[in-house]
Amino acid sequence: MKSVFVTTGATVPFVPLIELFLDDDILNSLINHGFSKLVVQYGNAPQDLVDKLMAKNKTFNPRLEISGFTFKKEFIEEINKHDLVISHAGTGSILDAARQNKPLIVVVNPALMDNHQLQIATALSDKNHLISCPKPDKDLLLAALNETLPTYEFERLPPPNGEAFSKLVYARAGLVPKKD
Repeated sequence: MKSVFVTTGATVPFVPLIELFLDDDILNSLINHGFSKLVVQYGNAPQDLVDKLMAKNKTFNPRLEISGFTFKKEFIEEINKHDLVISHAGTGSILDAARQNKPLIVVVNPALMDNHQLQIATALSDKNHLISCPKPDKDLLLAALNETLPTYEFERLPPPNGEAFSKLVYARAGLVPKKD
């Protein structure tokens, strides 16, 4: 059973991303690509939106089982249960999914802080670590699912380099690192 995990942000949910999964064309595209399960992490989204999403389960089940949750501490474990991750473009969520070597489609929230998410998503997309949708748009997400995803060659994200970060922090702070 192939499954999709959608993460929209736990503390400030990305409502337009959740709304994309109310669209029958999006859901049918998932089915056409062999997905039979959709799990949405919707955070503290408005209850009427969550109710609409869960009502889609009645329409699409058993072809596509739809479920969701607000928040789980075991976020990495949740990512690893699924074959595809569709995420908001928060840096933490991107890194969590990309480091698990999962196919990743990122949908940018252009309303946030100088559109910094677009810069992050574009840079990682240029290096083939993810597929980027520059805004929550049905046609862009359908293009990512139908045209790009089937042939996309994802590049594994390199592991984090804590030593490089430490050196940067020490240099910026004007500190001298301790010698072992």
